[in-house]
Amino acid sequence: MALLNINTTFVTLNLYAWKTGGCPISFFVVQYKAKGQREWVLVSSNLDPRHEEFVVTGLNPATWYNLLMSAHNEAGATEAEYVFATLTITG
Repeated sequence: MALLNINTTFVTLNLYAWKTGGCPISFFVVQYKAKGQREWVLVSSNLDPRHEEFVVTGLNPATWYNLLMSAHNEAGATEAEYVFATLTITG
C-alpha cells in the first residue's frame, strides 16, 4: 500500500507503509507546505507510530504540496519529502 492516499482537502498517511529497516520507530514528525511557500506547517512533532493512519487536513483542492516526514528511532532520523497534488472538487 502507498504511504500517501490523496483526496480533495486532505491526505491520509499510511504509517505502516513506512519502511523501518528493522529498527523500531519511536515517533514521526510531519510537516507540509504549498508549492511556492517558504515556511513549513508543522502538523505533528511527536506522532506515535502505533497509529496506522494519520490525516493531514485543511488542504486546498487542486493544489500542489510538499510533505516532509521524518522517522526517529534510537539510531537517529530518516527524512523523506513527497510532492503531491490534491484532487479537484470533481475528483
